[in-house]
Formats: sequence, structure tokens, C-alpha cells
Amino acid sequence: MLPFALKVVWMVLSLTGLASCWAVLMLFAGCIGSYWGPLIYCIACTLMQVIFCLGMAWRMDPYAMPRAFCLAQTIILGFSTFVMTGVCASFCIATCITVWKPKSWADAERSVLVWRNHYYFTLLVYPIVATIVEIVIVIKLDAVKPTEDLHCDASDPVWVRFFGYAGTPLLLAVPVFFFSINSIVRSLKTSRHIQRSRSEELENQRVDSFPRLPWRFYSRRVVPKIAPSPCPSSMKATPSGHELDSPDQTSLSHSSLYPPDTDVLDSPVSSSFPTFATVDPPPPTIIRDGTRHPDFSAIIGNDWNEIALETPEESDQDKTSSLVWTRPGDDDITPDSNDCGGEKLDELDSLDISCSDFDYRSPYSKTLSFGAMPKRKKRLAYLSPAIWRIMFFQVAFAIVLLLTCISTLVDVIAGHETPTPFGTQHVALLLSAWGPAIVFGGHLKEMRVVLRNADTRSPGLFPGVTRKLMFWRSSNS
Repeated sequence: MLPFALKVVWMVLSLTGLASCWAVLMLFAGCIGSYWGPLIYCIACTLMQVIFCLGMAWRMDPYAMPRAFCLAQTIILGFSTFVMTGVCASFCIATCITVWKPKSWADAERSVLVWRNHYYFTLLVYPIVATIVEIVIVIKLDAVKPTEDLHCDASDPVWVRFFGYAGTPLLLAVPVFFFSINSIVRSLKTSRHIQRSRSEELENQRVDSFPRLPWRFYSRRVVPKIAPSPCPSSMKATPSGHELDSPDQTSLSHSSLYPPDTDVLDSPVSSSFPTFATVDPPPPTIIRDGTRHPDFSAIIGNDWNEIALETPEESDQDKTSSLVWTRPGDDDITPDSNDCGGEKLDELDSLDISCSDFDYRSPYSKTLSFGAMPKRKKRLAYLSPAIWRIMFFQVAFAIVLLLTCISTLVDVIAGHETPTPFGTQHVALLLSAWGPAIVFGGHLKEMRVVLRNADTRSPGLFPGVTRKLMFWRSSNS
């Protein structure tokens, strides 16, 4: 006969485990914003622990218990096990859907346990059908008979227990175990991939943090051929219609890269040049491929400077270097046309200028178009710690369900006439109550912080429980 002290210890552990189960799971439900799963588990666990502890009224002696109570205790223990198994299976479905969609990990903590209609099978259909089957077999075979145990159970024949807590839950526990392991492995691989990609991104950011050369606007500068206007002292020497030759490359590059000498600008000789054109001068032209073309810069003037992505210092330098100063008798240097204007912008349609005349290049990238910005990839988030704990809980509960059938399986294989008085099913009974506290206990500190910041406007012991229980209602109702 089992010692009475063991029965008292088991009852105390059962009640304290039930209290911890309610406390931890309600905190966890508030953290993830979903109450239906944790609440259903707590209700089923309450049925199991209460019906077990009520046996203390008869000192947990099955021989002293009434037959009706023994039958009820056997059926309720099986039904509560079926319901908790259904909750665990629902958790497994939810986590598998989340894990297989890494792009949804950013907000997965609040959406992982959102209600889905296919949970009706695991939470309603499966427990009811399994309970009906157990009731029919137990009553038809009259299997509930008192034996040396902590509670009443089917004992004649012993294999009837396989239709109760010791067998039927395995129909869901085995798939839950393997799918949970698969989800954990998949999550670990995805997390390593995210960590590796983030390390590469940080390395790229470190390289990009070095100072770069400014972006410049490079163009093919074409110096127009403009006839200079003669001054009064040199009117006879320089005809107004004289066409200048094309400047050589050395003089052009020197004049476009370096500003003119200030001493020359202030000298009496330079004060007479450049001079304005005479009345009715020929329009500015560009000689290209032996033919004349209208001067593009003469029409748009300095408008292109507004497009160029340059620093103020670079813009001033370009404006200064674009001036070309002429001296009497110098036919190799012609003034730039940046300051020429007066034409209408609608004459741009008549210009024979290809798109390759203007290139926008970055020192560290290929040719880009104006306004083109590199698109930044959306960073994947790590899987929430709450979801990790749900998956660990699934694995742990599946192991507990496997534990419940070990003693019964041994008794059936060994052919014992009476079942073992104290077996693995009694340990599993306590683990079903203490399991949530063991698995989710490490998340308790974070859950308290979330609970302090949660909305406490709704009445009741647990804020927002009434509102969260209406999981079957749509958000618009």
C-alpha cells in the first residue's frame, strides 16, 4: 500500500503546480496578446488536478471511493488530457506557420496565436470524439475497478488505458514532436543565415563609412566658335566676321581647369578683351564633324549648373575656370559660352546632341541616372523569444504524453494482472501542471514588464481577458 505521506506530497505539488500554471500562462498570454490557448490549457489542467485532489476526501484510496466518483475521475482525467493535447497541437500548427514564413517574424509575437478556424478540430472535435470512444469502451467492458493506486483508473483489462490518457493523445503527440523539432531546426538555420547576412551588412557599412570623393558632373565640353567684337582701337585689325580656328587640346584643358591670372585681368591690355559683339553678330555655333550646329550652352546658359551635384566650392571653381580670355592676335582660344544666353528653351528640340554628351558617374559605382537611389533591402528580424518558448513547450509536453504510456505499456507487455501502483503517469500528472512554469519561467521578467505597460482599463483579475476571449468574432464587429 502506498504511504499516505506520498499522497499528501503529490496533492500539494498538484495544487501549487496548478497555481503556477495559471499565473505564468496568463502573464504569457498578456505578453503575446492572445488568451484562448493558454486559457483553455489552464481550464483543462484545472479539471485534471482538481479531480485528482478530490480523492483526498477518501485518503486517495480507490477501494474507499464510490463507484460513480471512480468512473467520473477516470473519464475526466482522460478528457482533460485530450484537451491539453489539442492545445499543444494548435500551438504546433501556429508555430509551424510562423517559422515557415521568416518575413513575418518581425511582428510574429503578436500574431503567432491568432485564432484560425482549423483549431476547432484540435480543440473541439478531437477531445469530444476521443472522450466518447473512451466512455463507450470503459462502460462496455466495465474496466474501472479499484486497485492500489493514487486515483481510480481502468484496470481490468489494463489495455483499456490506451483509449484514455495512455494512448489516444499519442495520435497528436507524435506528429507534434516531430514537427516541433523540424521547426526548431529550421529556425536555427534561418537565424544563422540572418546573423551571417547582418554581419556582411555591418562590414559593408564599415567600408562605406570611409570618406569618399564627391560626386561630379562630367560633360563633354565643346567650345563654340564665336566671332569676337573688335574694340575701337583694333577694329581694322580684327574683322567682325572672322571665324576662329578650333582651339587645341592643351590650351582648352588649361583654360578650363585653372582660373585666369588676376594680374592679367587688371592689366590695361586685358581691359579691352573680351569685347562685345557688333550689331547683328552671327549666332553661336559649334563645329562638329565638319558641320555647324547650334550652340547648346548658348541657349540654356548656366541652367545645367543647377542639376550638377557639386559643392559650392566646386561650382565657383567651375564658373571661374570656364572663362576664356582672348588677347589680340590669339586665334587659338575662344570664349566659353556659359555666359551666353538670350535664346528660348524651346530651341532645345532642334539641337543635334546625343545623350552620351553628358555622363553622371560616381567614383565607386557605375553610371547612374539622376534621382536614382540604391534600394535598401528589408532586414529580416530574429524569431521572438516567446515563440521559441512555445516550441520548447510543444516538445516538452509531447515528451510528457510519451511518459504517460510507459508504465501501461510495460504492464501490458509483461502481462501483469494488476497495474503498477505508482507509475510514470503520476509523474506526468504533475509535469502537466508544472510544465508551463518550467518552460515559460525564464520569460517571467519580460512578461512582468509587458504587463505593467499593458492596458488595465478592462475590469477583472486579468486585464483584457474578456475582450481576448471573443476570438471567434471579427475585428469589425
